[in-house]
Amino acid sequence: MRNQVIITLTGPDGQVIRDGEVTLTRLASGGRSSGRFDPAIEAYRCEDCPAGLYRLQAGKEGWIHDERQVEIQTASRLRAQIAPAGTPYYLEKDMKIFYQPLAGKTWIKAAGKIPFEEAMGVLTVMGLDPKAVKLADDDGSAESLSGRFIEIEDQKLKQFSDYDAVLTGAFKNQWKDTRLKYLKPMTTGAGMQGLTPEIILKLAPGVPQSFLQSLPEFSRFQVIRPLPHLGNAYLLAHRGPVDYAVLEMVKPWHAYAEVLFASPNLVLPAETFTSGPDYLFPLQEDHLELINAPGAWNFIELVSGAAYKFGSQNITIAVIEPEGIAPDHPDLIELLPLNVAKMVANFDFVTGTDQDPADVTTDHGTQVTSVACAATFNSQGMSGIAGGCGWIGAKTGLNPTTLTLSEVFLWVAGFYENPGIGLTAPARPADIINLSNGYPVSYSAILDEVIHLLTTFGRNGRGCLICCAAGNYGFIPISAGTSPYPALHPRTITVGASIGANPTSPCNSSNPDPAGNQLNLTPLTDTRAYYSPYGFEMDLVAPSHTSYNTAASPLRFDPKMSATPLGEGRRFGVISAATTLGQPAVSGAVTASVISSAGFAVGDWVLVGDFTTPQHEFKRVQSLSGNTLTFTTSFQQGFPSGAPVITGPADYRQNFGGTSQSCPLVAGTAALMLSVRPELNWLQVREILRNSAVKVDLAQAHATGQWSLDGNGNAEFSQWYGYGRLDVLAAVKAAFCFCLKEDLVIRDNLADTGAIPSSGWHANSPDIWVRNAADPIPDETTLPYAVAGPHQQPIAGQDNYLYIRIKNTGTRTADIAWARISIAHFPGIEFRYPQDWMPSNPPGSPGTFPAFGSYPVGEAPIGPIAPGGTQIVRILWPAALIPPQQVDIGGGVMVNWHPCLLAEVAPHDGPLTTSTGFYPVQHDNNIAHKNISIFYPVVVLPPQVIRTAVIAGSGRSLGIAGLIIDRKQLPHNLDIRFR
Repeated sequence: MRNQVIITLTGPDGQVIRDGEVTLTRLASGGRSSGRFDPAIEAYRCEDCPAGLYRLQAGKEGWIHDERQVEIQTASRLRAQIAPAGTPYYLEKDMKIFYQPLAGKTWIKAAGKIPFEEAMGVLTVMGLDPKAVKLADDDGSAESLSGRFIEIEDQKLKQFSDYDAVLTGAFKNQWKDTRLKYLKPMTTGAGMQGLTPEIILKLAPGVPQSFLQSLPEFSRFQVIRPLPHLGNAYLLAHRGPVDYAVLEMVKPWHAYAEVLFASPNLVLPAETFTSGPDYLFPLQEDHLELINAPGAWNFIELVSGAAYKFGSQNITIAVIEPEGIAPDHPDLIELLPLNVAKMVANFDFVTGTDQDPADVTTDHGTQVTSVACAATFNSQGMSGIAGGCGWIGAKTGLNPTTLTLSEVFLWVAGFYENPGIGLTAPARPADIINLSNGYPVSYSAILDEVIHLLTTFGRNGRGCLICCAAGNYGFIPISAGTSPYPALHPRTITVGASIGANPTSPCNSSNPDPAGNQLNLTPLTDTRAYYSPYGFEMDLVAPSHTSYNTAASPLRFDPKMSATPLGEGRRFGVISAATTLGQPAVSGAVTASVISSAGFAVGDWVLVGDFTTPQHEFKRVQSLSGNTLTFTTSFQQGFPSGAPVITGPADYRQNFGGTSQSCPLVAGTAALMLSVRPELNWLQVREILRNSAVKVDLAQAHATGQWSLDGNGNAEFSQWYGYGRLDVLAAVKAAFCFCLKEDLVIRDNLADTGAIPSSGWHANSPDIWVRNAADPIPDETTLPYAVAGPHQQPIAGQDNYLYIRIKNTGTRTADIAWARISIAHFPGIEFRYPQDWMPSNPPGSPGTFPAFGSYPVGEAPIGPIAPGGTQIVRILWPAALIPPQQVDIGGGVMVNWHPCLLAEVAPHDGPLTTSTGFYPVQHDNNIAHKNISIFYPVVVLPPQVIRTAVIAGSGRSLGIAGLIIDRKQLPHNLDIRFR
């Protein structure tokens, strides 16, 4: 058996289809493999599917099928979705996304700080009977209309011939510069979405904007602006009111080869998945000891020095959050060694300004960031996993569009700027991106391209790591959750939750266990948290709280410590005043007599009792009289005389949990790994996290949770736990000792050994060549490694074929990577990475093929390649991507293209360059280029005779004295003859 592919087939609700038909047909040979449903894994197995391109066909009688081209690699796992006939769908590239419209309803959203309840009042007075929309993550706390939706029946709106003008006018009477947006609500298996009138359309390279006019019904759209960071792409808007019909209008556009995708710019309601030593460290100790975090810190101190014990200031974690991160929390802004700022950047994409503390609307973002990288052992507050690393914050708002999200991702990685609003790329771009929230789509063409860009070019070619929370859906597949993206993406790290140390037992759970039980459960350490979903997308789990209660109090069993916006907490980072009870405090009392009230004030939060035990309560001071404190609520238990009473800045809470808490544990661990071994690429970090994880709950044999075994009979993977439970020390040690590794080299010349910098001529790589036809890929026998590839001059006007040879000079097998190649114009100076290898439509730099620049031609998977082995890939070079001989650079000035081929292995795995910023090809053995010339055939018209008659005359009897022919507009090789 050469390779097995596992395919999960679901319906539009995300539930598994067990009686469908699944086949894979190999495009190269026509070989076909039919899927066999395996109830043990709730998926179909296709056997004997070697790596390559296939046609996937999935269906069921009477249902709409899923049919598209897919790329199969070693041990691939695919998803397919089908739906009953008649189910509406839109297209993301060639993938059908099924949806159900909420007919007859319109959602209203506004920019700016329009008070939600006042907006509801205005609409009520107008007789529109507005209703607040309740979404998955909306607890009603968002005070402004910008963070929430209002729903109105279409029949109510139709009483106004131009309802936008009427509503906008009514709002502007109270709030200047009101801008209202109207959405059509729709549901998919991934949750609720808001349909806007906007479409993001991407054309193939070289296709001019004028092509848009040839698309059917394009006259009903207008071009809002180009989207250079997405390539040859444009933001379009329907000229009429928003309507589901927009999705049908653009569906035929996908049939055009010139159109790469035409995707709706959806509003995606974000769903957050929460739910000396530092002063609060005792409350974290069991939790952090379970995952060996203190051991990892001690190991880093041993091998890297005390300054790097909690991570390197050169490593940055980005936290993308719906409602912002406190920019003034002391545990998040403490200076790092060498006076380096801990907070690299923190931007609010809703207001278009740096994050204002007043606009941080919930705890969640601050909680997530503190778990990842709160300052560690600074004698106050709590301990983050990677307290010595920097962080970037990005507030998206509760309901960002896919376009906004793409810009946020690119900005945190250093690939997007918007000078118009003062947004510059972060000085230290993100190495790791944490997403403790998800979005209600199963696939997005725009976000897919952005994730590919970040994992290819981020971190100078080594790829950004994108850590995603799996969700808090309970015992269902991740794909059936309400906000599964981008956790479903194959280039992310998906994190579930396990039960931590010393769980409360018995406990209740609002999410039933696999047997359907919710009450009096007996949780065990290192088993699945009751809310954590399962699936083949799971990479690993990390401990979090045990369960969500079936009652209101406590909301969570075994919640974890985190930071909050200033003053929003119930735990103190430091003690500002301390005393003891002068007399016993009895249950039910609202007053307490203390030895001294010095340092206490009205409005302070006060802790009575020992916070490291259950015998404590938090109270808020309502009034002070001498040494008597009166509280806003009564005591729930009694306290003896002498019990401690303390107060301080209430900037922390022990109420965090969910996969939102698990995810930053993994992101922080990745930051520690890169602190000791910064040359690791994203695939290597993911592999180490998987391989170093602890295999837990081995005895359980549930169909979806049981461990599959590797070839040696050892537990390898579980849909509940992925590859196991996080072990920070094991991961950091494995990263530091990652000596046996692959090194995929593309040479600059035949003498190049892979050492950097290379010497000798570097602009004619022997491992890059062109053939005019799809010649067979040579092997070592027909093309020895010591011989340059058989290059032919490419011919314009036809397809050509590009060949890239890669050698693994490392000490272990390279299982998977990608070979990429682009065509570029030589700018007159050395090519520099990554600037010149990136598409010429990077953020903020418009440009369209065939103008000068760099343009991707293709990508092919490579691997496995054994140490010392080579592999050659062939990539089609379409005629449309061969540049013209000359380009008009303005004013009719024609300048010749100087074509070069730029090749790359992604992600990079070679020695870490010592160069700073952009660097030339000699400093990276994963890139190479080749100067080429292109043959442009002379167009010869076939011989032809054009006859015409000329009648000439005169009123005089002398006739015609002479005949003048002006031939300036005729070709020079055209003969003119008279008869």
